[in-house]
Amino acid sequence: GKRRVNSRTSQAQRDEVIRRTVYVSDIDHQVTEEQLAALFINVGQVVDCRMCGDPNSVLRFAFIEFTDEEGARAALNLSGTVLGYYPVRVLPSKTAIAPVNPTFLPRSDDEREMCARTIYCTNIDKKVC
Repeated sequence: GKRRVNSRTSQAQRDEVIRRTVYVSDIDHQVTEEQLAALFINVGQVVDCRMCGDPNSVLRFAFIEFTDEEGARAALNLSGTVLGYYPVRVLPSKTAIAPVNPTFLPRSDDEREMCARTIYCTNIDKKVC
């Protein structure tokens, strides 16, 4: 069953996670999550790095969570660092990184293999059958 969590405690925990998270914008579309995390690993221990935005867009954004607030504060000094072709902007995050719903993750080797060969297509004309 579900445990009821004191809403004040859970809000305090959320606020603490947000203080440990930075928002990074203007990320060159060729930069990978690994390259982005490598930039920030020098200022603190990275807990999570989540790249967002359209992969076909010229610029993307990301959220990076650190183990402590000091790492997040130090990360703000990396604003203006050129990564790829563009200088990234680093700002305090207004939100925490949304957790991945485990029900959406592949549960077997067959599902993982199917995911590896599946592509998502969008904006297909309705006349295409």
